[in-house]
Amino acid sequence: MEFMEEELSLTTLQALCRNFFLSTDGTKRQLVLRLKDVPKEELTKMIEVETTKEYDSTVIQKHLTVDGGQSVVHKENLQASENVKNTAKLEGTSKNENADTKVMTTENIPNNNKNQRTPEKEKHKLQHTSNPNEEILSGRFDRRVNNYNNFRSAEFTLEASLKEKEMELLKKENELLKREQELLRKENQMLRSVDCAAEQSAAAGISLSLVSNFISNYDGKTDGTFWVTQLRDIQKTYMLSDNMLRALFATKLIGRAQVWLHSRRNTSDENLDELFQQFCLMFGTKETKLEKQVFEQQQRLKRPKTRNKSH
Repeated sequence: MEFMEEELSLTTLQALCRNFFLSTDGTKRQLVLRLKDVPKEELTKMIEVETTKEYDSTVIQKHLTVDGGQSVVHKENLQASENVKNTAKLEGTSKNENADTKVMTTENIPNNNKNQRTPEKEKHKLQHTSNPNEEILSGRFDRRVNNYNNFRSAEFTLEASLKEKEMELLKKENELLKREQELLRKENQMLRSVDCAAEQSAAAGISLSLVSNFISNYDGKTDGTFWVTQLRDIQKTYMLSDNMLRALFATKLIGRAQVWLHSRRNTSDENLDELFQQFCLMFGTKETKLEKQVFEQQQRLKRPKTRNKSH
């Protein structure tokens, strides 16, 4: 890289940095250090392009300028105009001169016009000399654009394929969750059926006479609410059905309590909670008796309304 600092000019190094999208600020040494990361083949090509461009511009500048900064094209245009004036004078004063001289003068003018440098010709020459470099740069830019477009299209294609795979995985996961939910539901049903069967078998394996030993007879003289609570505890402990509890209740009543039970209608079909509620109101403590009076009063208030509705 040392030859770049010695042989290449600052303008050429800046142009190289500009072509590779590097900073153009700093000394020659700094520019050379920035160009170290550029691939060697690409850097060599661009050095040839830039040196050729610099040489062509130097040659053109030498041809276009003379001492005092006057343009050669401007000088040749002045000379051509003077030749035209001299030719007009010769035609006006020397009509009888030799025809060969006239032919020579007329031939010299077009030859001068052919060799004359005009701004259009110089512009065309500059465009012609700069076209190869521009073609190289435009080709590099087009390749970069194509590579970028190809990369973006490949990236979009990969992203689309990943999204499709993700959707498929989500669908499969949803199906697995549905199957798992169905299995859990069936397992729950099986557990419930097993529990019911166990309760039925436990209830069927216990005789009523065995359970009746755990509770005393009731004659209506003590607190009936406490006695009903004992019955409920036995039902929960031995998992008795409502019908077995009703039978146990009927077999353990004696005296006034048994008379009260036999005086009621539809005892076997009556709801067990309502039966125990009426029993507690009849044979409960003072609080329960007060509740019984309130209940009876409410029933009396309801009876006229029902009669009026029937009428």
